[in-house]
Amino acid sequence: MRTFLTLGDVSDVVAEALGGPPVALDRLTGGTKKGVYRLRRGDGTTAILYVWADNENYWPPSVTVPDDPFTDASGLELFVANHAALATAGVRVPHLLWLDRDAGLALVEDVRGEKLEALMERNPEAAEAPLAELGNSLRRMHTTTAPRWGRLIPATRPNPLSAAPFSAALALADPLSTAPSLAGPSPAGAPSVGVPPTTSPPASLGDISGGRSAQDVILDRALGHLRLVEPRDGRLAEAGPRIEEHLRRLHGAVRARSTYGLVHGELGPDHVLIGPDGEPVMIDIEGLTYFDVEWEHAFLQLRFGESYDRLKPVELDLDRLEFYRYAQVLALIEGPLRIAETDFPERDWMLQLAEWNIAKALDLPE
Repeated sequence: MRTFLTLGDVSDVVAEALGGPPVALDRLTGGTKKGVYRLRRGDGTTAILYVWADNENYWPPSVTVPDDPFTDASGLELFVANHAALATAGVRVPHLLWLDRDAGLALVEDVRGEKLEALMERNPEAAEAPLAELGNSLRRMHTTTAPRWGRLIPATRPNPLSAAPFSAALALADPLSTAPSLAGPSPAGAPSVGVPPTTSPPASLGDISGGRSAQDVILDRALGHLRLVEPRDGRLAEAGPRIEEHLRRLHGAVRARSTYGLVHGELGPDHVLIGPDGEPVMIDIEGLTYFDVEWEHAFLQLRFGESYDRLKPVELDLDRLEFYRYAQVLALIEGPLRIAETDFPERDWMLQLAEWNIAKALDLPE
């Protein structure tokens, strides 16, 4: 039986950080790799607690190529490094307030606005401004480049947040905005805990690329996904040779490259919150990596649909984009089928997602 945190589990741990014990702890739904909880103080102010623990991770082990930067992209250290990189690139993320590395906990600003996805559905006109600003953020990320692809790694020096009290003036000021105030509520009606926001320690580029091209990694990744799903679905098993041929043809059209941009890895409108000033706030950032920006845009096109053009993307390599689009179709079959075999509560939705992508994978050119 999977168990989650209770108020008693974290009350003593976060009491010093909060300036007193929390009075309520609510687990927020939807996550698959980490736990997300809302902590409430006696005065009604709130903060978000991230928890990286086995009980919070629904994903079973994945068999894939060793240097795949998107495999097992989870954990506090990745979060800290990626938070710093995004802040440096001028991308709005929830303010990082406190860390406990030993316990795998992070306390961040409670951005109480709705998800961009909900705003786009409810009021497309109101979503225009945050969509435009999200596009600006993405262009800043995608023009932040490195000479090789790979994940970011945190600096070796200790993080000053790990021992600092939540109520203290912590480390450095966030370059993007000031902290939310304790005095007034957020637009959604509930105030967030107000403290000086901070930046994370600096990060550097990890050494996992192994000298291979990004497109070679994605080819091996896609072929691995194909091998895993063939035994689960007879249609894919029958079409397997044609799918592999199509993958290799798309891969063969991709030219060499030696510059890579900063990509979120899985950015949809459900991974963007609307901040207090109507600004887009990027969340679920553990998958951040330097990689081909076309990988990001293949996913953005899928998730943003007709609104994608409002993001005003950077110039893209269309051959690379087409290859990555098809590779992501296979990933969106293998992943959902794998997690559907666990106790993940939204199993039916995952199976529907897999079925939708099976149809796309089978729609091969003659």
